[in-house]
Amino acid sequence: MGDDPEVTHDDARAWSLHTEQAFGLRVFGGGHLHLVARQQEIIRMIPDRAAVPLGTG
Repeated sequence: MGDDPEVTHDDARAWSLHTEQAFGLRVFGGGHLHLVARQQEIIRMIPDRAAVPLGTG
């Protein structure tokens, strides 16, 4: 996934099987712990995703 050899796109997409609501997948470049470096970008993204009505996103 991205630059992470440990997680494939299919592995990440499989998380959609664990919800009955909308599931979105966003790929960020970088290694396994790259989220630490992109923390502010991800935090800014959360309110936008939380505002999507259930079943539409």
